Amino acid sequence: MKSQRTTRTVGALLGASVALGALAACGTQSGGGDATGDGGTTDGSGDTVTLTLLQASGAETWEPVIDVCEAALPTIRVEQQVVPFTELIAQIQSRLGAQDSSIDLIATDPPRIPSMASKGWLADVSDDLPAMEEALLPASLTSVTWEGKQYAYPIWTSDVFVFYNKELLDAAGIAYPGPSDADRMTWEELTSDAAAAVAAGAANGMQFEQVDRFYPLQPVIASAGGGPGLTGDGNLEPEVDTPAWVEFGEWYRQIHADGTAPKGIDATQTRELFTSGQLAYFISIPAHIPDLQKSELADGWGMAPLPYFEGGDVSTPTDSWSVGVSAYSEKQEAAREFARCATLTAEGAMALSSVYALPPVHQEALPAYFERIGEIAPDATAGYEELFAIDTAEHAVHRPASIGYVEFETIISKAFADMRNGGDPASVLSSTQDSLERQLSELR
Repeated sequence: MKSQRTTRTVGALLGASVALGALAACGTQSGGGDATGDGGTTDGSGDTVTLTLLQASGAETWEPVIDVCEAALPTIRVEQQVVPFTELIAQIQSRLGAQDSSIDLIATDPPRIPSMASKGWLADVSDDLPAMEEALLPASLTSVTWEGKQYAYPIWTSDVFVFYNKELLDAAGIAYPGPSDADRMTWEELTSDAAAAVAAGAANGMQFEQVDRFYPLQPVIASAGGGPGLTGDGNLEPEVDTPAWVEFGEWYRQIHADGTAPKGIDATQTRELFTSGQLAYFISIPAHIPDLQKSELADGWGMAPLPYFEGGDVSTPTDSWSVGVSAYSEKQEAAREFARCATLTAEGAMALSSVYALPPVHQEALPAYFERIGEIAPDATAGYEELFAIDTAEHAVHRPASIGYVEFETIISKAFADMRNGGDPASVLSSTQDSLERQLSELR
């Protein structure tokens, strides 16, 4: 059943727009006909084509861009099927594995694209590469490319920062961390300050928003000297039991064991922990900046660079979601028309960043995005644009591209949880290495 969507004026939300006439051009790359991959956006009779989008970012994230693109492409309508992030992979595997034609568009996380493409689940959209190269940041194309072909349209890029509660730091007599690359703290300093905040009365010192997930923890491991966890031909050789990985594991276990970071919460609870004043340092993506300013913590927070380990490299995460077209969709050209509108036009890209406020990879939309964020939280985000540019150019580490990434992430997330709950890092990671070796050997 189609969910009820609140119609909104996206131009008012964005503060910068492109004429709908230009937007509509994304829907004129094919002539008439049906929407089964041979061209056009109708069923051949001029009737409306309804597309189904499977995604995990919340219905409200996609509502603005659906409004924009339905206006630009009058014969296309889009219905959303929204599932929790933790269930998305299972949905994709069960439904596309059964060649389910009811899904047309799929939100795809870059390191999972090789597996999906190798199984034939994603349509090859390489003939749109020239348009992508013209409109998007060059680095974003790597995230959707597998064996020289493009299998999705990039939407956002990303970074992670330390968001802090000013009141809790004031109560502990802790100076606010600086906002620039030159001000970057070490993990040792942040851990000490978080413990001091707890000692002064804060309920919790620090926590990663995405608890036990590889995306935010990979840069911490890299700063400790650890590799990406997968290496060798096709990134199918595990390497997670090295001394540097164990060193990271000791730190991760300790911050939870001594109460600096809370144990018994998951990724769905961490943001509320911060906005309700129960967390001094919140290690998170910038997508929630608008929500922070709407919360009871409005103007009571700041943001600082992601730390590094003393003596180690500065490492930050990058890449984010893209949108792919199901190879089993019977409406592939209509799906591609919508994807082009959503990602290859400035208004579509800004609409996709208007609620879930990650930086768009569309080159024209990116400056407008930073301008809007500056209007929402001018003091807290004063150094954001410059810091993001430095992180992206100098410090970004990509997750490993591999047909075995889904298996890798599933197993490594369990290892992180085991260490968070007190497991001995050397033992946990040795066992994890063995498990990954067994799983990945089947894919070589």
